[in-house]
Amino acid sequence: MKTNKKDSPTTSFEQKKYIFVTGGVCSSLGKGVTASSVGLLLQSCGYKINMMKVDPYLNVDAGTMSPYQHGEVYVTNDGAETDLDLGNYERYVHVKTTQANSLTTGQVYRSVIEAERRGDYLGKTVQVIPHITDEIKRRIRICDEGKNSDIIIVEIGGTVGDIEGLPFIEAIRQFAVEEGSNHVKFLHLTLVPVIKVSGELKTKPTQHSVKELMSLGIQPNFLFCRTDNYLTDELKEKIGLFCNIDGSCIFSAVDVPKTIYEVPLVFHNQKADKIILEKLGLPYKKPNLAKWENIVSLFYSDLETVTIAMVGKYVTYDDTYKSVDAALVHGGIANHVRVKIIKIDSEDFEMEIFDKASGMLKRVSIDYFENTLLQKIESPEDAAFIKSVYEKDANKNCLHLSDSLKESDKKRVRDILKKINFHGLISDNIDGILVPGGFGNRGVEGKIRAINHARMQKIPMFGICLGLQCMVIEYARNRCDLASAHSSEFMPNAEHKVIELLANLKGIKYMGGTMRLGAQKSLIKKNTVAHSIYNADVIEERHRHRYEVNPEYTERIAGGGLTLSALSENGLVEIVELKDHPWYVGVQFHPEFQSSPVEPHPLFVSFINAAHALRNKKSAKKA
Repeated sequence: MKTNKKDSPTTSFEQKKYIFVTGGVCSSLGKGVTASSVGLLLQSCGYKINMMKVDPYLNVDAGTMSPYQHGEVYVTNDGAETDLDLGNYERYVHVKTTQANSLTTGQVYRSVIEAERRGDYLGKTVQVIPHITDEIKRRIRICDEGKNSDIIIVEIGGTVGDIEGLPFIEAIRQFAVEEGSNHVKFLHLTLVPVIKVSGELKTKPTQHSVKELMSLGIQPNFLFCRTDNYLTDELKEKIGLFCNIDGSCIFSAVDVPKTIYEVPLVFHNQKADKIILEKLGLPYKKPNLAKWENIVSLFYSDLETVTIAMVGKYVTYDDTYKSVDAALVHGGIANHVRVKIIKIDSEDFEMEIFDKASGMLKRVSIDYFENTLLQKIESPEDAAFIKSVYEKDANKNCLHLSDSLKESDKKRVRDILKKINFHGLISDNIDGILVPGGFGNRGVEGKIRAINHARMQKIPMFGICLGLQCMVIEYARNRCDLASAHSSEFMPNAEHKVIELLANLKGIKYMGGTMRLGAQKSLIKKNTVAHSIYNADVIEERHRHRYEVNPEYTERIAGGGLTLSALSENGLVEIVELKDHPWYVGVQFHPEFQSSPVEPHPLFVSFINAAHALRNKKSAKKA
């Protein structure tokens, strides 16, 4: 069926192909990585790819959602606050995403309700079908407007059968009818679990998931099965029979041992790219995956390891700093080193008192003590002893070492800590410290303390967004005679508010979409570390912040020795650095959003290079 011309964003709209990616059985199967990997393969075959993420939650965007619930908020060039999967799309496929690449239920309903208020529906009763589904289809169609991509891959968030996702499933069913089966294909990611006792792969959850999808009017064309081991031909035949899918279109999405960047190669080795293109009626050209193969080979090489301490407040959830984690790895790829990331809760570091001279942990947070330290002690007797010698501190969240310990007990404490290789949260084997972005007062003093440690001990230090602000606060307190320096975000009545709310945001009540967002230009001063890293006078990086370095204090801070090496076009501080330090750089923006394994961001490349240099220096001393 031909598309209605009034809905067509380009004259070549009829030639566009669409792949809709859905997930079944349970969440967190890796739809984003699967969709990105397929996109990379098809792109490597010579096709222009665009990608879109649909999130069936009522939030308008991800900007106000908790990192613990949603993970990282990914920011696009045009300032959209989106799902972290858009980061995967950019890292794998190198597509520059915008607001058009992200769709939520909140956006759909807001658009429909606004249209109803304007009278666009001419008195009709506004319903989920057709008005909500029509808006979903419209947004999918305009996603590629002006880009003229060959294939658009649309990932539907959530799990098939969730009540929130039903309008989207119905919309893409209608979309396939309107565009025709030659132009639209469905890829379903599902789970084939292993029963540990027997080691048997069970296909029943997959069968039920596909049955659920078919009951909603969609027959998947490709089935990607998350599993520990590759599916046998016999299992593929069985799944294909019950799911009405050709066995050649069933692929194993196995757990990769070293890196998720191996996933595209796993799919390519099963000829997924060739089969998908055949089903789309497009010619197959052998993909050029040489760069990707070289990257993956590094993870199987015998490389030196560089250890980075990331001091933040959301460290218990892996997805919170997804792009920072990835960018550090990219920096390692560029330097041919392996990057080990140790995540430290800034609150734990705030409370810790570790005397390196005596090897005694004198104060520790209860959370770290119970959930980390005790877990490292293998001997039940040692664990019981350690528990007995720490008492509740005046700070109810802390424990302190008993003051009445005998020398023999102190020696036993030291021996136990040595046995588990504990030398403080930031130990001597740390080669670099990174303080990422964040919001709120909790854990801020721990970040400032970590920054002070990095500055004083000459450890490479990288601050991002709030990290830069904490670097400025630390420097103002300790080098500019501003002992009470703070941010108005954390201490509105501070005597010296060296960090202040952006002037244009004062008086704004709404939180969503009101920050300084998206790509902004910065002017870099010559003869600075920043200029040598970028080798450019003007850069453009993505931002997400409400607070800035207070212009009233920039002269005093710079006079104290902290170089303000880049400013925005209207004079906001964008980069700070120290010259008498191996590597000490803070940035107000988020460089991690523009890093990929093929094109690592220069700041992360330089940071890891400096950390590697420190590692080599320490190794030379030991030798």
